[in-house]
Amino acid sequence: MLARIAAVDIWDATGIQGMPFNTLYQLAAIASRSPDNSKLRPLLLMPDLIAHRLSAARTDPFESDEWQHTQMMTPGGRAWNVDLLDRAGLPSIFLARR
Repeated sequence: MLARIAAVDIWDATGIQGMPFNTLYQLAAIASRSPDNSKLRPLLLMPDLIAHRLSAARTDPFESDEWQHTQMMTPGGRAWNVDLLDRAGLPSIFLARR
């Protein structure tokens, strides 16, 4: 990941410290090993999954506080950082949640 994007650029784009277990790094690793993106689905984080499973209404849950820490959003979690995701080689299917 850091061969594609400098750590300081990731910090500037997201405001989140880069750690190998962050969602951005994990998804970039998965995408690099999976050239066939046809099996990929929109990302669902654990709080969203739990809320979805417990909701009788089957609404479309979205825990914005959790999504801010994925390193895939602009600071403040107001929008996807599409430029950063493109540079990371992540397909747009992950963006379907927001």
